[in-house]
Amino acid sequence: MPKIIKNPEDRILQAARNRLLDKDLSSFSLRGVAADCGIAVGTIYNYFKDKESLMAAVMIQDWMDALKGTREELMRSQSLQEGLTVPAGRASAHLPRDPELLPALSESVELISHRRRLQHALPHAPRAASVPDHRDDKGLV
Repeated sequence: MPKIIKNPEDRILQAARNRLLDKDLSSFSLRGVAADCGIAVGTIYNYFKDKESLMAAVMIQDWMDALKGTREELMRSQSLQEGLTVPAGRASAHLPRDPELLPALSESVELISHRRRLQHALPHAPRAASVPDHRDDKGLV
């Protein structure tokens, strides 16, 4: 008699998510996911075409959960300012934890902001020294 498994697709997705979070991508396998669920590898193929489809399903489900959470937080916000900070706060939770990477990221953002301010203040200035400016005195090409 066949074994009846409750919510097999949900169990497969959760086991795959756990494996993707706990192990490196190169060691991710359908056999490992099946072993974690206590099911046969063939059962996974009843729900997912291949390993890539399973990984994509995990990512899509996580993305949809994140969007739902952001939407709920936005609906609870009391002001426009509070509502605008919600996406930034959620995004910062996914920033890299490498102590050397965050200052470099911050410096890059500051550099881009500075460059945009300069371009706005000096709209007729050439964008780069190597690119000739073909504008006349009135800014026309």
